[in-house]
Amino acid sequence: MFYVAKQALTDAFTELGVLIAPISFQIVGDAQAFVARLAEWHFNTQVTTISHNKAQVTLVL
Repeated sequence: MFYVAKQALTDAFTELGVLIAPISFQIVGDAQAFVARLAEWHFNTQVTTISHNKAQVTLVL
């Protein structure tokens, strides 16, 4: 499961879906599965472990 603020999505992407600013997601569960899915779409990520089953994943330019 992941969480992100709706306004953060609006601010981070253009109307065409191009990432224009870093955006962070809070992940509960398997963060590596989330990162793997993002990699399929060629997004670069940075992962910060928060606890055993929580992480922050940031899409970076």
